[in-house]
Amino acid sequence: MILSLGLFAVAGSLLLYFLISSRAAQEEAESYIDIQQTYSAVQEYDPAGPEKPLEQQDAEPSLQLPYIAADFAGLRELNEDTIGWIAIPGTPISYPVMQAENNQTYLKQDSSGKKSSAGAVFMDANNSLAPLDQNTILYAHNMGEGREDEMFAPLLLYKEKEYYLAHPYIQFDTHIEAHGWWEVFAVLHLDLRDKSFNYLRQSFPNPQAFSEWLEKTKELSLYDTGVAVCETDSVLTLSTCDRSLYRGNGRFVLLAVHRGQL
Repeated sequence: MILSLGLFAVAGSLLLYFLISSRAAQEEAESYIDIQQTYSAVQEYDPAGPEKPLEQQDAEPSLQLPYIAADFAGLRELNEDTIGWIAIPGTPISYPVMQAENNQTYLKQDSSGKKSSAGAVFMDANNSLAPLDQNTILYAHNMGEGREDEMFAPLLLYKEKEYYLAHPYIQFDTHIEAHGWWEVFAVLHLDLRDKSFNYLRQSFPNPQAFSEWLEKTKELSLYDTGVAVCETDSVLTLSTCDRSLYRGNGRFVLLAVHRGQL
């Protein structure tokens, strides 16, 4: 009888914990939906657009990708740590980007500054905002089972080349400059314990060092994207956890090259 009561109490506690956690997760997701609806909007595509210069009129037409216009004034009034916006068309990823004095603040705090297990998308504390470094790094959580649409969890879908082919472009702008589009050129599985390659390097002493680093990223990529990158380009790196790899030390990383306005 005592054992049965004890098991019942444990089961009740686990159920209560699950309900509280589920409610908290729902509130966190709803908070970001509210931010997206309040502070961002899809910019309407004008098929006519401005008249092109004669030398460009025979060129390929621009890609008709939905572009997110962010209200940076409003976002920065909400939280002055807001420095940008990231979006990947056709995916759930569309979030404000934060930057703090360290890389711990936004692991447990959302973009409004509230405590949150989902955290926020944030730029590496050591990255320069203006001008951007050769490699700008953005981090966010992979929330795991049941929350596959939140934060950077959708990045794991890039394990399949077919998904990459359907979503090759990333929009990343800052409140200082509209950088536009970035094209994914490498998709990596990395072990944090392996120090042979540092994907978090932000600047390089010379073009040759940057070129060698770029070649290494393409060598480590899960598949060949066929996207050309050179030593004069700028790179955007998206990093999240992948607990299915390397005993919990796995990182899933997308690297994209700056393409500007397409």
